[in-house]
Amino acid sequence: MDELRVPKISVAIRCHTVSQETLSGEIFLDMMSSAGFTKSQVLEFFNSTQLFFPLKTESGKSILIQKQMLLRVDIPELFSEYESEVFSSLDFKKEAALHFASAITIRGSIIVDMPKEHARILDVLNSGRTFIPVLLDTTLSLINTHHILNVEEV
Repeated sequence: MDELRVPKISVAIRCHTVSQETLSGEIFLDMMSSAGFTKSQVLEFFNSTQLFFPLKTESGKSILIQKQMLLRVDIPELFSEYESEVFSSLDFKKEAALHFASAITIRGSIIVDMPKEHARILDVLNSGRTFIPVLLDTTLSLINTHHILNVEEV
């Protein structure tokens, strides 16, 4: 029976909720290669239709988190891969200030991973994805677009 199991890889994340709580732990993704996980896998995980996901907290306890309650998810391990990929590909970075209903403002670089004819922040926000990648200093974060009130290009 064990041969039917899909091997998993753990990904360290830090969740910031709309109630300003921070939860750190691990999610588990299907192992696609021996090289680890990719930004595409993480984006697919958070943009999937499942409403809840399990998080194994630092204390070893597992909890279920509702995606809609997340303001942002930090994935520190992906920063260097994502930053180097952005600089070496057709993706663009657009500096912006994101304003949220909770009076929080986040400044960072929105990754515009769209075709050239749709290379605007507006296109990324209207792409239908709930979570979009944003570079914040030295962390790749996924921002929940449902909680953004407005965006200013910097």
